[in-house]
Amino acid sequence: VMNPFIQLYLVPVALTATALAPSRVLAIAAAAAMGYALLARFAPPLAHQHGAVLFNLQLTGMAANFALGLVLFCVFGLALARRLRARDEALRGARERRLRDEGLHALALQSASAAHDLNTPLNTAALLVDEWRADPTQAPSRDDLDLMAEQLAFARHAVRRLAASAREVPPPQ
Repeated sequence: VMNPFIQLYLVPVALTATALAPSRVLAIAAAAAMGYALLARFAPPLAHQHGAVLFNLQLTGMAANFALGLVLFCVFGLALARRLRARDEALRGARERRLRDEGLHALALQSASAAHDLNTPLNTAALLVDEWRADPTQAPSRDDLDLMAEQLAFARHAVRRLAASAREVPPPQ
């Protein structure tokens, strides 16, 4: 095979080694080697000016060059692809951790808001109970009972709002 462009069989191997799975890269490398072997066996001879010994030496050198290039492209291309996949996996993990942390932060904010919303009605109810305990002979007034019911309804609403927001989990991305 005197055609100097035979080395272009290495280009698809180099390109696939950076992007495809190792099994596919090896399949492309085998196809390139098969193409080289077929051309070496069946290609019509090209005119040359060399002696017979030099011509055989050139063919041997070209075959060795092709084999060496094939091995180098596969080894380095697959190493690069492995590093790229590891980097992509690390980025995916970091993105998932960030999304989880954002969800936890949002839950913490909702919890703080709910605690604040619950604090006022609970304090009001505690004050009313303290007043009733201070003077157990006096029954609670209708206004006090209405106020307590209103505060308990507000607290119940705050708890339901918190529960509803906890159920509204965004779909995974």
